[in-house]
Amino acid sequence: MKHRAILCVQLEHFCARGAALRAGEALAGRQAAVTRGGRVLDSSPEAAVAFVPAADEDYPDDARPGLDLCAAFTPLVEPETPERIFLDVTGCEALQGPAMAVAGVLARRIPAETGFACAVGGGRTRLVAALAAPWRRWVPPGEEREFLAPLSLRLLGERLDVEMARWLELRGVATFEDVARLPAGVLRRRFGAEGEKLARLAAGLDSTPVRPAHPPRALEACVECEAPAETEQEMAQYLSHLACEVADRLRETRETARRFRLDLFFRDGRREAVALRLSAPIGARTAIYDALLRLFRKLAPAEPPCGAAAAAEEIAPREPF
Repeated sequence: MKHRAILCVQLEHFCARGAALRAGEALAGRQAAVTRGGRVLDSSPEAAVAFVPAADEDYPDDARPGLDLCAAFTPLVEPETPERIFLDVTGCEALQGPAMAVAGVLARRIPAETGFACAVGGGRTRLVAALAAPWRRWVPPGEEREFLAPLSLRLLGERLDVEMARWLELRGVATFEDVARLPAGVLRRRFGAEGEKLARLAAGLDSTPVRPAHPPRALEACVECEAPAETEQEMAQYLSHLACEVADRLRETRETARRFRLDLFFRDGRREAVALRLSAPIGARTAIYDALLRLFRKLAPAEPPCGAAAAAEEIAPREPF
């Protein structure tokens, strides 16, 4: 049976580097720290001297060039977060070469073509690939348990159940090796499926697949203005038309969207675009119209547009009542 080959690309200092790239000359030669609510989320490797607020709505756009590069090697590309990307390159050797050759290409091209430094690691499971990435290491099949053994369970973060983490800590179980040495079945009997999952992870077993999630699915609608919209009031009718079309299509599939993009078109062939990521997904016409109006005001076009297009992204099933 062929072993899976999974890579994890970790974009380093993603928030801080993204802020610096967007700011351009404003942060030229300076180090940046990204903050939210007075707390530092990310910073440049050196001492931070420029503090900038977090810009959640910009992070998907910041990550997209790196995702596009990954998608050139395999259709199985899944961004777990904007800064962590998984690829399944199983079976791609004939076209792309061995998995670590792909890792080497990505490690060179992503910084050169996107401006983001990155670390790439891999193995036959998602967990091993993620934990190998900071060391830029490939873990050969069969060596997963040995690789994981000395690593702290804290690296699992929120993926480790709080009650189970407390139970393990009270018993001095701090590493994957400690988990592997527990009596067979003890975690399953105590914590059910979550306990059994941790035991399998400690043994180097993880069947979680890489799901194709890039490029992301989007719903799009467009409208041509009868005459260039000179005022916001004139543009409002076209934004309302776009909002209704997008909302109707989301309703048909019982879905919502969290990210919206507005494109404006002009008589000279120019195109201006802006995107917005909301704090929660929406699907109602009025809410989508409000989002598009915010985007129009953010663009504040100097000339009247002659057409517009709207896109709903980060689409997910509507939560049941």
